[in-house]
Amino acid sequence: MAKWENFTADRVAGFKCHPHERQSIYWEAKAPGLGLRVTPAGTKAYIFETRLHGRTMRITIGDIRTWPIGKAQAEATRLKALTDQDIDPRQQKAERAVAAEARRERATRIAAPAMAAWRAYIEARRGKWGARHLLEHETVCKEGGAPRGRGRRTGDSDTTLPGILRPLLILPLEQIDSARVRAWLKDEAAHRPTYARLALSLLRAFLNWCSDRDDYRDQVRAAACTTRMARDELPKKAAQGRLPATRAAVRLVCRRAPDSQSRDRRLFAGASANRRAPRRTGGSSLERCGFPVEVSGHQGQGGR
Repeated sequence: MAKWENFTADRVAGFKCHPHERQSIYWEAKAPGLGLRVTPAGTKAYIFETRLHGRTMRITIGDIRTWPIGKAQAEATRLKALTDQDIDPRQQKAERAVAAEARRERATRIAAPAMAAWRAYIEARRGKWGARHLLEHETVCKEGGAPRGRGRRTGDSDTTLPGILRPLLILPLEQIDSARVRAWLKDEAAHRPTYARLALSLLRAFLNWCSDRDDYRDQVRAAACTTRMARDELPKKAAQGRLPATRAAVRLVCRRAPDSQSRDRRLFAGASANRRAPRRTGGSSLERCGFPVEVSGHQGQGGR
């Protein structure tokens, strides 16, 4: 170990490792704890050494090529201030590294498409859903592009279309806001309103699930799907198709059912009587209809 000296550029450049030593350390006089470590290969790095909690602690500051003397002195002073307060700079550095890693993971998670959260949502709820409900969730996120099989209609493309929710799920979760959902819903409601209503309800349940999870709570926009949005962009259920008219017809039939049954019984009884009666081949049309006709004179000259 060399004596204490004031570091200058020339002195630092002239320091060498002593013969037969694995390393030589030169200590700086101005900044307590600052030293210069020199190896037999000529590598030089600033270090800081002090005692903390009754034990010697040594920290490498950095290579002389990236740490000027003044900067190394300032770093040694900072480390000394921490150790004087019984703070271990190594632990503090490790905590900063953990925090930095957490920030990187969060940034990666935020930038990831919402499809990853959608897959996690399906797996978490798989055991609680029926087969049809599970199939609906898997269908609305399909990538599309698969060759069409049977059931292809005129005008359909050769490949399947992407799932109805896929345009939203390929976005990061925090980008699925009310403006994007409204624009998507308005476009889908124009040509498939019933399916759009179903997809909106699935999306709303998914966002509510994400808002209850620590991994997604800070990314999700819980107000992205509102009931008002459905009222504004989707047609009223009463205006879809001719369902109300059909229901009215069913109610009318139900109200008239007793009369209809009585009429059917009378018709059936009349038909049975006609089948039992002998077939008449002669007589006028009135007689054949059951009306009595009074005939005068010779029967052969009447009627026809």
